[in-house]
Amino acid sequence: MTSDTIAAISTPPGIGGIGIVRISGETAFGILERLFRPADVRLRERMTTDGFLALPSHQVLYGTIVDCRTQGAIDEALVLPMAAPRSYTREDVVEIQCHGGSAVLRRILESALHAGARLAEPGEFTKRAFLNGRIDLTQAEAVIDLIEAQSEQAAAAALNLLQGRLSRELTSLRLLVQDLSAELEACIDFPDDMPMPSVGRRTEWADRLASGISLVQKLRRAADVYPQIRDGLTVTLLGKPNVGKSSLFNALIGHERAIVTELPGTTRDLIQAETRIHGVRLQLWDTAGIQETDDRVEHIGIRKTIEQCGRSDMILFMLDVRDAIPGTDDPVVRAIAEKPHIVVLNKLDQVEAFDPTPWQKRFDPA
Repeated sequence: MTSDTIAAISTPPGIGGIGIVRISGETAFGILERLFRPADVRLRERMTTDGFLALPSHQVLYGTIVDCRTQGAIDEALVLPMAAPRSYTREDVVEIQCHGGSAVLRRILESALHAGARLAEPGEFTKRAFLNGRIDLTQAEAVIDLIEAQSEQAAAAALNLLQGRLSRELTSLRLLVQDLSAELEACIDFPDDMPMPSVGRRTEWADRLASGISLVQKLRRAADVYPQIRDGLTVTLLGKPNVGKSSLFNALIGHERAIVTELPGTTRDLIQAETRIHGVRLQLWDTAGIQETDDRVEHIGIRKTIEQCGRSDMILFMLDVRDAIPGTDDPVVRAIAEKPHIVVLNKLDQVEAFDPTPWQKRFDPA
């Protein structure tokens, strides 16, 4: 039910400079009247006669929050009343911005509950925004994505959804299908009343249908990419021992995380670190070099490397240009065959002259 008034702490647990308690529902302003003592004497006098009707909407008010049972002061706070429908839930909403200590927030919430509010369920403010027509389902999902975004690209993508970009495109697609369906059905169901569509009319229908198909394909591509933007990409460095994977790994994350030596087989286990490139969150994995080996520990590392490749969104396949160009039967080549990958040629400074042509023909025949 949405007729009752709910309250909850809206800021994360822990100690901070500012904390927020949010109240939403029909009696939100009445509850605030029992909790809030404005510092402005004139507003306090108006509230004495007019009650919560004296509270101006969408104006920040300063005063004291009190315990509704004892009238004892809890904290000095800023209060923002927002009258329906100009609020997140399209209900009367009050935000109490107080000091961020957990004891203060807990006491203010308890006072609001004693004044008549009910403790909100997880996500209930957004649920009410949806039920009251403030946002649709795609925007509701975007709220949590924006809150949890850990990169600039993820935040930008979630904000696009929250601002209704996907909703507008889906609405446009639905209207297109409805219009075409109505026209075609009218021609079929009422052949005596509807003239046979002209060649120009049929061409127009075909063009509109093609534009709809194009939009569906665009939305499908966006749906495939969005989880990677939201969650980040898992990128694994792969190659034979001592080709420079760990050096590249350290360079990408900006500090020395993996041990680098001139000895092959230095990395025997998976090493993970997080970085951001052009606003995209990357989970980078350095791996054991793949080669034939009788060393039991190294063999375990190679097996884990192959398993990690299967969990990756992209492979950075590193090669030493001093080595022979690998063939299709090479175990590393087989490991990346079904994955998006970038070929990285390393150690060009170790050869007198380098001709990229045979490498391009092998890995980029187009």
